Amino acid sequence: MSKAAGLPTLDVRGGGESAFLLKGAIGIIAAMKSPILSCAMVVTFSLGALNADSATWSMNPISSDWNTAANWTPPTVPNASHDIATFSLSNQTSVSISANIRVDSMVFDPDASAYTFTLGESLHVLGRAGIMNNSGHLQNFVNTASCDVGFPGGIYFHGNASAGSQNSVH
Repeated sequence: MSKAAGLPTLDVRGGGESAFLLKGAIGIIAAMKSPILSCAMVVTFSLGALNADSATWSMNPISSDWNTAANWTPPTVPNASHDIATFSLSNQTSVSISANIRVDSMVFDPDASAYTFTLGESLHVLGRAGIMNNSGHLQNFVNTASCDVGFPGGIYFHGNASAGSQNSVH
């Protein structure tokens, strides 16, 4: 311990008065680290949420195309292995899949409308939940895709994913 300007200090180099911190300043610095760390964590978590493309089909979408971001809330297309596509009430219940889609799962809320999905391309459901229909309405999936090179159109369930119940696949 040293004294600088009459205040108790802590010698950080062990070499005298040349480098020192006021004891009060140490407490202030330690107290500041916590809010700064918290802000950094909030920013990091917020940025992570921006990269997630899980979304809910809009109540009033502009078209029937799955691949149109404006049809989803938030306006982003669920099309990655970690994405969840959620369906609730909507005035547009015919949904067309015009490009290959990959989702973790599809979830129909209890108040979801009865939907018909027309698959012109492949729908890959990758997660354990698969298609979860909580609505009480039959959900229809109609395959109109041709058998081109690569994956032919249709619904593919990977891992433990399944069609669940109250879903009709044609």
